Amino acid sequence: MIGCLLSGALLAWTACTDTWNDHYEGRSDGHNGLSLWENINADATLSPFATVLKATGYDRQLNSPQMLTVWAPVITDHVADSLIAVYKEEKARGVKDDYNSVIVQFVKNHIALYNTSVSSYTNDTIMMLNGKYLSLQPNALENEMFLNKNIQASNGVLYKVGNKLSFYPNVWEKIQQTPGLDSIAKFFGSFNENVLNESASVPGGVVDGMTVYLDSVIVLNNRLFNSLGHINREDSSYIFLGLTNSVWNDLYAQYTSYYKYANVQTQAVRDSLTDSNAKLSIVRSLFFNKNLNPKSGRQDSLINTMYNKYNPTVNVFYRPFDADGILSGLEAQPCSNGDLYVADNSRINPKLTFMADRDYEAEYSRYYETEKDNAGKDKMQVAAFMANDTANVNGKHYDFNVSNDYFLQVMANSSGSQSKITYTLPETLSEVYYNIYVVMVPAIAYNEKAAPADTLPCKFKAKMLTCKENGSMEAESAVRDLTVPAGEVNAGKRDFITTPNQVDTICLATGVQFNYSGVGLDEGVVQLVLTSSATSTENRRTYTRTFRIDEIIMCPYETKEEADREKWNPRRTGKN
Repeated sequence: MIGCLLSGALLAWTACTDTWNDHYEGRSDGHNGLSLWENINADATLSPFATVLKATGYDRQLNSPQMLTVWAPVITDHVADSLIAVYKEEKARGVKDDYNSVIVQFVKNHIALYNTSVSSYTNDTIMMLNGKYLSLQPNALENEMFLNKNIQASNGVLYKVGNKLSFYPNVWEKIQQTPGLDSIAKFFGSFNENVLNESASVPGGVVDGMTVYLDSVIVLNNRLFNSLGHINREDSSYIFLGLTNSVWNDLYAQYTSYYKYANVQTQAVRDSLTDSNAKLSIVRSLFFNKNLNPKSGRQDSLINTMYNKYNPTVNVFYRPFDADGILSGLEAQPCSNGDLYVADNSRINPKLTFMADRDYEAEYSRYYETEKDNAGKDKMQVAAFMANDTANVNGKHYDFNVSNDYFLQVMANSSGSQSKITYTLPETLSEVYYNIYVVMVPAIAYNEKAAPADTLPCKFKAKMLTCKENGSMEAESAVRDLTVPAGEVNAGKRDFITTPNQVDTICLATGVQFNYSGVGLDEGVVQLVLTSSATSTENRRTYTRTFRIDEIIMCPYETKEEADREKWNPRRTGKN
């Protein structure tokens, strides 16, 4: 914590010390001796504007030594009274001034830092106190003509304009203003936090090893926007798909079933994990960075901010404006940093976002474990090997595509033992339907001169263990081996057989459901056990007991019908 920070903090622009004055003061030669506030208060046509400034406390800021530029609008008493009523109503609800709509959208929309004058050559962009960028011309600010300009005050420059300046909300502000988007707005708002902006604050020394600030500039930070997209920043450009409350509620009810947890934490923690993960699953697919798509390309595809070039088929939405596209029939609502589309339905396929296929690289040690003997020594020889792209064996050419270029080889230390390995698979969902695959690599993928015994197909059994309600894993002895799915080699049997000399993708199971989710947990709640099953007479003559595993693929689906329809049949060979 930063000592003495908030209790002694002044407003971001309050001047109380010489250090503060030196930090902000500039020169304004030729002024009339009056401050900005005094100039405004002396002009009867600006009296309604002055009334709003005084009601919100900004008369003090405009009477301080800080250099500012004010574009004072000529408004009516009725408009002023309406603004003051809104300000007081929000203040009574506990809305802080930093977020009060009257201050943000009206007062700060007419004031900028520093003293800015115009000339016949002026063609500039000015950042107002609320962060909005407005176009400044010789005789107008954002198309509002000056009634008077370049009035030099002791603490800045004053302009007079005929109407209040238009406020252009950014995407985040537009969401908060739009009826029917309360659920999304509330969820986003829960991530707001006030943090110190050290670079904009004025340090006053060090006490007990900690910096004490003469003025502490506190800014709003949103951790969720930092991760998904800065729709709250004026220097960004986004498309946001705003789902209405009814759509939000429907998706939330559906997605909470995907995040059910066993008794591995307190009930409060489990409820929190379910709630936050379900909501994150909704919103993570709604942010699109315009800068990732050229203007001409947005008709062809939209790229979500969660896009990763190493998984290019996920978080990309093609033909978004077509009849079945995610923006079909929706109207863009222009914002200062992008566009908001409001939708009363969701056409986003979760398979392209949080329910995308998961590939577990077999060689990553965090996923697997092997058996130990009574002395604590490993009963398996386990090593990662780099695979080649091609091989030429006995005049025949082979091509290989091994994920991450590496695979894991597992073989028993004893020639009479079966090879065995257990994978713990994290981040699985509950109550979805999984198709499960293992990708096997042939010996010739890393050794063209592999012995004939090493190039034999591998025969093995597979078991899928899941978490019980108390949080412990099922006992392996209590779980039957998986059965080879219909349409696969050896269908209906409990022995899976690889295809020799090919990178072979083997379907282990289809439409498998798990009762509990592992998302957000340190330990996975699903285990896959692979055990070679060649008999002593088969070993080294018909089958090998050595595993060469590239990866495990988990493909989730919302329905059993979808899982059955998408099952690879007939089995595809090669890396998929």
